[in-house]
Amino acid sequence: MGTHSTPHAQARRLQWRNVLARHALLRWSCAPLAAALLAALGWGASRPGWITLLRGCAVHPLLLAVLALALTAAGTSRHKRRVQGRLALSWLAALPIETPLLHEVARLPLAVGALVLAAIGVALSTGLPSADAGGVLLPLAIGAGIGFVTGWYWRRAERELGPGSWYASVRRARAGTLRASLRPLGYWALARTRVWGRPRVTARQVLVVLLGLPMATPGAQALAAVAATLIVWHLLALLAAVVRVAFAAAWWMAPTPTRLGRFTAALVHLAWLRQLAACVLALAALAAFGRPALLHRGAALAGAWLTLCVISGATACAIAWRRRAHG
Repeated sequence: MGTHSTPHAQARRLQWRNVLARHALLRWSCAPLAAALLAALGWGASRPGWITLLRGCAVHPLLLAVLALALTAAGTSRHKRRVQGRLALSWLAALPIETPLLHEVARLPLAVGALVLAAIGVALSTGLPSADAGGVLLPLAIGAGIGFVTGWYWRRAERELGPGSWYASVRRARAGTLRASLRPLGYWALARTRVWGRPRVTARQVLVVLLGLPMATPGAQALAAVAATLIVWHLLALLAAVVRVAFAAAWWMAPTPTRLGRFTAALVHLAWLRQLAACVLALAALAAFGRPALLHRGAALAGAWLTLCVISGATACAIAWRRRAHG
């Protein structure tokens, strides 16, 4: 497989070199970001809460194996379809070489497994008993292995769903509107969020949360956990939709004389207002508990998240706008 995957590996390496060559900030920040992520991983894995969580998982090996199997199978099946589509559209598809499908699909599960193994190794060196570490690693390895094989051979039926644009809000054009506007760009991100927020998509996240709750959890706490999961998923989907739409819209708007400021404002403002509304609803739910300390902490987190959304959206628009100039 090594000889057959060489053209694909070289093409990927060349693509990353071109990206780093175009963006000096990204080139100089890769090493510090990687070091910061590794330091954060080591710090989080050495905390007592992580060790307590691993000890609790070691008590329920069957549930841990089932969760690993389900997540790995679903992720492998979806990742395989994406890799197949990317390789089919690659300019290397016309060459008489074997497509390294297994090598491409297995890379992501192996990377996630290496991170989990590193986190458990750090916890093992900071006080986690070896018996508990083995009780977590063995079910994870068995479940992930069976899940990868299941996801590899799992062929899902094609869904009769329309394209993502069908989920966009279409308003009737006004007769007095004579000037073109960039405002509809904001609805693209909302449409993409609706696609990612369908019940058949969010049901998987809710199922994982419900399976992770203890058996003696009251119904009110279970409903609160489900509501928090849906709110967090909606916030993450909005942020990811803005980033994705920014790169797609900047490409076809390259011939236009639009400025970066107008493009960023038109794309980010509606998604940010939705983020603000979701944060307000979450704070209202926290206020119902009657705990001021929890409300103050939630307000601080909401402010930090809204600031992060603005910075991330503006940064994604700037990078996409700069990439369109390079073709």
